[in-house]
Amino acid sequence: MARVLDEAEGRVRHVPIQPHSRMPEILGAADLVVLPQQDRRYTRAQVPGKLFEAMAMGKAIVASAVSDLPLILDGCGVLVPPGDQDAPDWAVAKLAADPDRIREPGRLAREWCCASYDWNAMERLLREVFAGLA
Repeated sequence: MARVLDEAEGRVRHVPIQPHSRMPEILGAADLVVLPQQDRRYTRAQVPGKLFEAMAMGKAIVASAVSDLPLILDGCGVLVPPGDQDAPDWAVAKLAADPDRIREPGRLAREWCCASYDWNAMERLLREVFAGLA
């Protein structure tokens, strides 16, 4: 990622860890969100909440193919192999080279998030699960 930051000269900004209360402001200013995950037992068992926040805000996403990220981002994000340190750089550079490459995955991510993961979608899913248990 350092190489991409060096080559972007003001177009890419790495934001260090921030309090969650700043998430809307930071994501609102972003064009692209990178979620690198190592392939570890704990990462295979969870999905970062920031993934859904980025999707809901219509941001292009580059993420490691770990856990359910490939299923969630199918067709609306760029997946890279976990542990490949060059892959996120390549994906960010490819997306940043063309504004349409950033906008379209973000639009698709928002549509998918709203259709599959918003409160109404979750309520429908939970009702089906609970109805099957009754």
